[in-house]
Amino acid sequence: TRQLVHAAIQAGVPVLHVERAEELAPAWFAGHRVVGLTAGTSTLHGTIAAVRARLSAIAPRDTAPGPRDEVA
Repeated sequence: TRQLVHAAIQAGVPVLHVERAEELAPAWFAGHRVVGLTAGTSTLHGTIAAVRARLSAIAPRDTAPGPRDEVA
């Protein structure tokens, strides 16, 4: 996960590193239309799903799932 954060910073992309869905604050996303979600290989699928659900609760949208929307 730290490598993903570093890569985003190097690419000039705003990045937030959280470990739990409860850490997400709606104010962080003000003014942003697109939010990406990525996780390191050791991140539990349940954690990823909880963060995704929290993001959806912060800014629900009617969009079709993208190619990486499924958590295996």
